[in-house]
Amino acid sequence: MNPFYYGQIVKKADFCRRPELDRKLAGSIKRGQNVYIQGERRTGKTSLICETIRKLKKHRMIYVDLLEVKSSDDFLKRIVTAIIAMEHTAGFVERVFQELSHIRPVASVDPITGLPTLSLDSSVELKPDSIPGVVDLISSYHSKAKPIVVVLDEFQDILNLKDARQTLALLRSRVQFQSGIPYVFAGSIRNEMDRIFNDPDSAFFKSAVPIHVGPIDKDTFQKFIINKFGTEKRHITAESLNTVFAICFNMPGDIQQLCSGLWDTTSHGDNISDEHIPMALK
Repeated sequence: MNPFYYGQIVKKADFCRRPELDRKLAGSIKRGQNVYIQGERRTGKTSLICETIRKLKKHRMIYVDLLEVKSSDDFLKRIVTAIIAMEHTAGFVERVFQELSHIRPVASVDPITGLPTLSLDSSVELKPDSIPGVVDLISSYHSKAKPIVVVLDEFQDILNLKDARQTLALLRSRVQFQSGIPYVFAGSIRNEMDRIFNDPDSAFFKSAVPIHVGPIDKDTFQKFIINKFGTEKRHITAESLNTVFAICFNMPGDIQQLCSGLWDTTSHGDNISDEHIPMALK
């Protein structure tokens, strides 16, 4: 089976370790310190975040993808949906109904699992002033025994909202009082993330520890790739691996994609060289 994955979150043996970033992010999460992570798409930011949280074991993650978020209503409903996806303990339905009754949640039972599920009434439009109630709902699920980590991915897209300034201000006003709950703000567009976290006029100015995610250390990643090919006794020459990295500008996601192509166009026991690369590119 092809061992190379791209365009998706990878974990465990499919994740190439980044010890320094792992330690820095894990340490911040354990302290309850907010972090903002910036790196281009396909550098493995989301996999780094999810794998780091997974290894912390007792921590639970509320993951919210904000890519192309359209409005404050869309933003808030994505958060509530993520909370619902995480929480299935007894009483969570009652708690949501009690604390967010104004957005008219709709309860049902999953026919497969038998667990209670919630959806949101699409006719109710949420405004920025609903942010305090939604964010406070997060803190109601947090405890020392089951700490929560909130991940807001592609966070820079919040700047596209008509009421972005108000939304950021209200979000910051609640987040700053949630001591012990680390928020991880991830983004792929540097200048927009800088506007949010480094502009003195921004509500989030200097509110989170910066972590930059770039290409994986070349020696570490090449060993990882070689081991993956080795699962079926395929061998790639050092020269050809350097060619792969150069073609992909050292971008982890692109390297995995090209290696996936090399896997699909070669066979068990092959020695992979530059002559195999054109077919893999196709």
